[in-house]
Amino acid sequence: MPNIKTQGIVIAKRDFSERDRIFWIFTQDKGLIQAFGKGVRKILARLSGHLEIGNVLELGLYKGKTFYTITDAGVIYSYSYLKNDLGKTSILYHFCELIKIFMPLDTRHSEVFTLLISSLNLLGRKSTVLAKIYFELKFIGELGFGPELYKCACGKKVEPNDNYFSFQGGVLCSDSALRDKSAIKISDSVIKLFRWIAIEDAGNLPLDAKVDAKVLQEAEKILDLYLEYLAEKKLHSLDFMKKVKRF
Repeated sequence: MPNIKTQGIVIAKRDFSERDRIFWIFTQDKGLIQAFGKGVRKILARLSGHLEIGNVLELGLYKGKTFYTITDAGVIYSYSYLKNDLGKTSILYHFCELIKIFMPLDTRHSEVFTLLISSLNLLGRKSTVLAKIYFELKFIGELGFGPELYKCACGKKVEPNDNYFSFQGGVLCSDSALRDKSAIKISDSVIKLFRWIAIEDAGNLPLDAKVDAKVLQEAEKILDLYLEYLAEKKLHSLDFMKKVKRF
């Protein structure tokens, strides 16, 4: 197959030998791919400085039987202003972990690619927690796991007061929650926040300071638990973020 030109963001990397690495790159045209970087572990390797996690690249690729091979890479955005902030870096790594876990290989999903870029741009506007919540809620929506926020599983419209969040699919009334032992309390303010984010573009969201801190904290906790439920495992990036917050 001839060389392929595309844009992509480096999601993860793993050493393959003393000289080589395998990269997970989320591309605009091919979705999440595994790409082989020959010789990139060498100190003077031409491509090594470009292939950092979180970098958006202009890529040249060659498709082999198992992996793509990276033939060229140039940095479009490095997000250095995020990487100089440990808190924002931890969220960038969180976004990347979610992409690696949930996105199938070699399946184009341009909406998620656009979402990732817009969420990283939002993260640069000092909307740290809100950017995380925005990406998570939009991301699970794109995957088909977006929570139901308007109607309970019993069929009734969600009314204010005494509601719960079910990992089976969304908001429950108090009566339905009795049949779901894992359901957790959710405030009206968080339901409103989730509804608002679900229909808004990143550019219309405010800074964290304009949203009540307790609402952000509750929303973040609910989504963290929901994501680990969907992933069926603990997320390393969430543990890292908790450690960063304690510094």
